[in-house]
Amino acid sequence: MAAIDPAVAPDAAGTVNAWAGKYGERGAVKACVLSHLRSAGISGIDVSTLALQVAAALGVALPTKKDFSLFRRDTVHAVLKRAKADGLTEVLVAARGGHTPQVWRWRGPNAAPSLAELQDLREALELANKGG
Repeated sequence: MAAIDPAVAPDAAGTVNAWAGKYGERGAVKACVLSHLRSAGISGIDVSTLALQVAAALGVALPTKKDFSLFRRDTVHAVLKRAKADGLTEVLVAARGGHTPQVWRWRGPNAAPSLAELQDLREALELANKGG
């Protein structure tokens, strides 16, 4: 604040807590989302089901459809997107404007290979078998 106007007190705007602790300890939501995603296995899990599981595990009440939608979008989906950027998750079924929710799965350490990786392995095996 002082850089903008030295006459304004530095604490005039109040403090901002980036982590509000609404859902337990710091990192609890991320850990819960990723744990449920790992447990879902290679078939993955849709975002709506995942949101319900995470809310139940964390004791989050979602009394209205709006509460559920906001939790799914702003909390669970946000964790999934960040984890995707970090290479930990992937979208198996993308829902574009339909009523079918996206299906996500774990891609981090010890994850099952993706379909593309399996196809590459199959092609490599076929080439190796033809040559030998």
